[in-house]
Amino acid sequence: MDYFLKKGPLLFTVAKYALTSLGVVIFLMVANSVVPRTNFRAKKALPLRAYRFGSLSCGNSWLVFILLLRA
Repeated sequence: MDYFLKKGPLLFTVAKYALTSLGVVIFLMVANSVVPRTNFRAKKALPLRAYRFGSLSCGNSWLVFILLLRA
């Protein structure tokens, strides 16, 4: 992320959200998968993942705000 940070706050923000969103898309693709030899479905972890994604988004927004204040 240091590479994108050196290129500017806008590119950093876009890259951070794109990489995070890619993780969410991959998670949703495997949400109905069952862990072998258990009855655990990845879908059961979705609320925790949604909370963590929201927290990450808020943290990223705060970092961008701080970067814009410095500029």
